[in-house]
Amino acid sequence: MARALRSSAVDAIVLAGDRIETAAAALAATFERVPIVHVHGGEQTTGSFDDTLRHAITKFSHLHLVSHEEYRRRVIAMGEDPGTVFVIGAPGLDAAHRSDLADRSELERSLGVALDPPVVLVTIQPATLDEDPVAVAAPIIEAMRRVPATYIVTSPNTDPGGDTIRRALTALASESPRTILVDALGERGYWGLMRIADAMLGNSSSGIIEAPAFNLPVINVGDRQAGRRREANVIDVAASVVAIEPALKHALDRNARAAIAASSTTTSDGLAGKRAADIIATWQPTVPPRKAPIQVDP
Repeated sequence: MARALRSSAVDAIVLAGDRIETAAAALAATFERVPIVHVHGGEQTTGSFDDTLRHAITKFSHLHLVSHEEYRRRVIAMGEDPGTVFVIGAPGLDAAHRSDLADRSELERSLGVALDPPVVLVTIQPATLDEDPVAVAAPIIEAMRRVPATYIVTSPNTDPGGDTIRRALTALASESPRTILVDALGERGYWGLMRIADAMLGNSSSGIIEAPAFNLPVINVGDRQAGRRREANVIDVAASVVAIEPALKHALDRNARAAIAASSTTTSDGLAGKRAADIIATWQPTVPPRKAPIQVDP
């Protein structure tokens, strides 16, 4: 990142989220004196070290584009200038308004499996602040064995323990023809699958942030996403088979989605990206970038 920034005429860098590679980019930009725009700051996921990384990136950054008023208040509470913090919504939700999302037949061709209902989208990530970051995977996998469905599983990330979870999921896919493990689906495929899926299972932020756009029932396992705002689609359960299995069966009930839709407060107009672009276009950071001093009471 430092070499790339050094070799280009960069006015600013836009960083999204809370990953370790994102934090590395923020550090590189700081030393290269490049202004930083941060998307999705102010959120909380106290069950993983992404939480610490997100807040660190906020402190490196000079312009903050957050997804909710609650998160705006938290960024300001961290000492950031209120004039640099804007609520734009969640840019990822703009994809729900695309007209070219993959349909069922396209997904079946690309995945090589019939998407016979019920269809469950699964993502399991290491819970990096748990004593055993990979322990969350075993009860999820056992619940999948017990509840018949077509499971489309996306591979875990590169956090410590990700390889162990991947091996367990690979073994599950090899024994079950209705379980498909994929590295990535791409935006068209992932959002297309969310649109036709009957439920989502795992501990990914996607279930908290993106799945509400389709009123998709989500079984969120463990505390990896602890502290993040929930919508009506999320069912939080402990990382145990006796909790996951009945919750998954409930989510797959034909009435579950209608009940979520009736109580949902999710709003998305497909314009978060445009709002971000408009704000960045009128932004005039100092060069080198400087931040306003933090005032404290005497």
